[in-house]
Amino acid sequence: MHLRRLEISGFKSFASRTFFEFGPGVTAIVGPNGSGKSNVVEALRWALGESSSRLLRARKLEEVIFVGSRGRPPADKAEVTIVLDGLDGHDGREHVAISRRAYRWGESDYLVNGRRARHRDVQDLLLRITGSTAASYAFIGQGLVESFLQMRPEDRRQLIEEASDVQRYRLRLEEGQSRLAKARESMDKLRLVLGELSPRLAQLERQARRAAEHERLSRELAAALAAWYSYAWHRARSSLEAAASRLAQAQREEAALRQESSACAQELTRAAEELRSLRARAQAAAEERARRREAVQRLEQELALAQQRRGMLDARCRELEEELNSLRAELAALPESPDVGERRSSLQSLLATLREETTRAQDGLRQAEREWQELSEAARSARQKAEALRSAAEDTARRAQRLRAATGEGNRQLRSLQDQRRALVRRMAQVVQTLRELAGQESELSRQERELSQQLADLDREVQQVAAQARQIEANQATRRTHLDEVRSRLQFVQDLERQLRPPLGEEQGVAVPGLDGVLYQVLKVPKGLERAIEAALGDWLRALLVARADDAVAAAEQIAAQGAERSYIVPLDRLQPAYTTSVARERGVIGIAAQLVKCEPRYRRVVDALLGRVIVVEDAETARRMLGRGLGTVVTRDGVVFHPWGAVTAGQGSHTRQFTLRLEWDSEELAKEVQRLNALLEVGERELARLHALAEERGRGLELLRRQHSDLEGQRRQIAEAVAQHKARLAQLKGEMRGLMASLSRLSEQEAASLQEARSLEERAEQLLKDASEAEAIAERLAPSLEAAAQRRQQSLEAMRSASARLAAVEGELRSLDEESRRRLEARQRLEGRAKAKEEQLAQCRREAEQATAAIAECQRRLAEAREELERAAAALPPRDAIARAEAREQELRQRLLGLQERLIAAERALAQAEGDVRHWRSEVESTAHKAREDGYDPDSLPVPESPEEPEGLEVHIERLRAQLRRLGSINSEAEAEYRVLKERHDGLLAQLADLESAEEALARAMAEMETFLHRRFQETFEAVARSFSRYFASFFPGGEARLRLTDGPEPGVEMTARPPGKRVRTLNQLSGGERALTALAFLFALLERNPFPFCVLDEADAMLDEANVGRFAQGLRELARHTQFIVVTHNRKTIEAADAVYGVSMGPDGASRVISLRLSEVAAG
Repeated sequence: MHLRRLEISGFKSFASRTFFEFGPGVTAIVGPNGSGKSNVVEALRWALGESSSRLLRARKLEEVIFVGSRGRPPADKAEVTIVLDGLDGHDGREHVAISRRAYRWGESDYLVNGRRARHRDVQDLLLRITGSTAASYAFIGQGLVESFLQMRPEDRRQLIEEASDVQRYRLRLEEGQSRLAKARESMDKLRLVLGELSPRLAQLERQARRAAEHERLSRELAAALAAWYSYAWHRARSSLEAAASRLAQAQREEAALRQESSACAQELTRAAEELRSLRARAQAAAEERARRREAVQRLEQELALAQQRRGMLDARCRELEEELNSLRAELAALPESPDVGERRSSLQSLLATLREETTRAQDGLRQAEREWQELSEAARSARQKAEALRSAAEDTARRAQRLRAATGEGNRQLRSLQDQRRALVRRMAQVVQTLRELAGQESELSRQERELSQQLADLDREVQQVAAQARQIEANQATRRTHLDEVRSRLQFVQDLERQLRPPLGEEQGVAVPGLDGVLYQVLKVPKGLERAIEAALGDWLRALLVARADDAVAAAEQIAAQGAERSYIVPLDRLQPAYTTSVARERGVIGIAAQLVKCEPRYRRVVDALLGRVIVVEDAETARRMLGRGLGTVVTRDGVVFHPWGAVTAGQGSHTRQFTLRLEWDSEELAKEVQRLNALLEVGERELARLHALAEERGRGLELLRRQHSDLEGQRRQIAEAVAQHKARLAQLKGEMRGLMASLSRLSEQEAASLQEARSLEERAEQLLKDASEAEAIAERLAPSLEAAAQRRQQSLEAMRSASARLAAVEGELRSLDEESRRRLEARQRLEGRAKAKEEQLAQCRREAEQATAAIAECQRRLAEAREELERAAAALPPRDAIARAEAREQELRQRLLGLQERLIAAERALAQAEGDVRHWRSEVESTAHKAREDGYDPDSLPVPESPEEPEGLEVHIERLRAQLRRLGSINSEAEAEYRVLKERHDGLLAQLADLESAEEALARAMAEMETFLHRRFQETFEAVARSFSRYFASFFPGGEARLRLTDGPEPGVEMTARPPGKRVRTLNQLSGGERALTALAFLFALLERNPFPFCVLDEADAMLDEANVGRFAQGLRELARHTQFIVVTHNRKTIEAADAVYGVSMGPDGASRVISLRLSEVAAG
């Protein structure tokens, strides 16, 4: 396959439709600078889908359209068509035409064989027919040939991969990885869905089984309840009649015993009063005697304590006297301080003498030091002068030699002028290349500056957004605080209203209720929306009084009856039997069992279960009628309509107070929760506000950082602009140097004569300097003995000063030790004298306390004698014992009689209470049984009389077991079975899909592993072939040189390149000259093309940096590769043109449009 034709119309400088016919081999495109040669290359790139503004030299799409000139209007569109031939019947054709059009109004499109196509279609087509969308080495633009050397190893690896023709396989691998990722994502989603469905499926299966079991147990429970209520109702009625008869007999017996007991109690009261009078007088006398006895005992104890204290004080005085004598002896035994005055005086005299010696030694040392430094400075100055003179003499001699040598350089300079000219040409080329690189850097910095400006704008907007959010949150916080104040006001209002509507605990009926634990409506927590339903279901029970014990309930009932208060319900918490709640299935319109919906403390749960355990709460009357037919108990709707099991219906509002009772409870709780919620929201808002402030501060710091980066980029841009100006100035300077080379020849002869005269003068000057240096060295040698003697005197003075300093330090240390010893002896004496004085004071204090203790003992003995006399007088005042004994016997006799009567009365009262309790119990049992029966849908009056009065064996246990089984089943989902079947089908289908995806994933993973192995092997083979070809081409370009490619380390190794021209030792490619770099890059390009020949290759002035000899080698390489690859070369070089098979000449017309002429060299040669 090769490029057969190129048609250009309206593209850049090609205003008219222009045709290029390309044949096999090499086609050269020539013409002056600016004529549009490179536009041909860019047209080929553009038609094949290139979109890089740098490679196309166009920032916007409309810039590729001819802009017009003075003599020609602008074009409306740009169109480029390329025709590829020799496709081996691709799509039934031997050639394919690819066109790209761009319109000035911004639209563009592609055509393949005249049909519209997408950019992706063009890329797929090129991939199928060439193996690549556009090889990186197929288009080499101006100055880009050396880019192969500047690439990173990873980028060169991509070129090797393109040459190995693995791009299509790489795309397949990427597609496979994408499909594998999608498959795994689908499997994860399926597993996630199955993970969510499996628990639901198991739950529905269990619910379906429970629903069936619930239906069976409900039917069995209904039959058992009918038999039980029949027995319980008739048993309670007969037991109530018998209890009423026993109650009347007990009331008569209790009245008679109470009258007799009252008379006996009055007589006992009189006898007890007389006995209390006698006992009071005896008690007063006994208490007086006891007080006197306690006073005697207390004084005896005080006397014993005083005597004990006196003994302790005497012992303490003796101890203090012994300690004082010991201290005085120790003070007397303390040695006197020796006379240290004489020793201190002698040491101080010695110290003054030593200080004088040290001062004299220091003066001598300073004098010796000055003498030594003066002599050293004089000798050093003489030596330095001699060295300077000799150095000046040597410099003068060297200058003379250079001047004499310079006289012979004229001819050599003349011969080197041509070499310098060539060197200047190379340097000018390097400066031009540097200018191009700087222009690229400037463009990149401009792009970075634009991106940074965009980031600045984005971050500025983000800072403003954060500030706006902070302001919004502050406004929300203010709104929340206002709302919080309103809610708190409402809460206070509700609490005040609640206190007004509710009387204090225990005054519900205007009486004080003993043992009151609470009122029922106060202990209930009713969900919002169900207040009317619960109020209707409870009725008057809503204000039932809850007491702790049954006795409290009886006492409260008696007080209420005695005071004529309104009827009240009283519930003793200790007598409640467990109540069993009914169960209902979960279905549409059913809210639940009232007892389960209402919350309360555990100790009130039995009350709630008893009153609401068989009440079903539903949404509407229709659901209520449906549930009523099942016989499960009372049904109440949300709006308070009650449907009783026996058919009655209760509706309407309760009293005003009862209507608001539960609502106030809920409002109070809800408002309290709302206060908590608003406080939480305020805290969250404050935290969010703090976070936003911190975020705004962080964004502000980021904004400042970006501004500094923007300033740095501006500085870099200015530096690059300065560098560009400097290089341009350097280029102008090099041109000036070129002109100055020829002017230098005229100055050479004049400089030669002047140099000879100056050389003779310098030689004479050098001789004189050598003489002066010899004299300075002689002076330095004469000073050497004096310098040595001064050094010895300096060392002796230093040793004398050190000896005097050591002796002075020893004497000062001895004097300090003498002073320290005297101080210690004085402190020891002062401590002993202080302790002795303290002991004397303690001894005096102890003796004073002993004298006070003696006086206290005498006073205590006197008071004890007086107390014993008063005790004897109190014992004589006691009344006689016979009168008290007679009164006690009479009182005991009456008490025993009264106790007998009271025992009989208590027995009668107990019998009465038992009878009353039995009546109440059986009346309550009758009412409770009737109530329960009606709740369960049975009319007690119509229940048949049981065949046997005995309780059916095991029936109650059986009912409790059935109810327990129903409670364990809990709430039932009646739709569970249908939902289970639907969900099971979906679950099985998803399992099948997951199995298919897992098998497909395994197969795809195996295929991708095989593809990876194939790609690695293909890359290795291509790399080895390209490396061999690169070495061969380099050796042909540089005979005797060597170059090679090698792989770097790592999982994706890059390609390193080394090259060494003959006779050079280079460490990096940057050390090569411009021509060497160009030939090295061309050797690499030819190696790539040899391994994988692209159908055509475009080189734009790739030989610009080559001299004539190297251009010949370049042309020879082109001819060799042209057997497999079609080359289109833009060139100015004569030898490259000679190697071409056809030549196109491009020129710029007066109207600013490019024109083309063609020439096939084989036809010219044949002509």
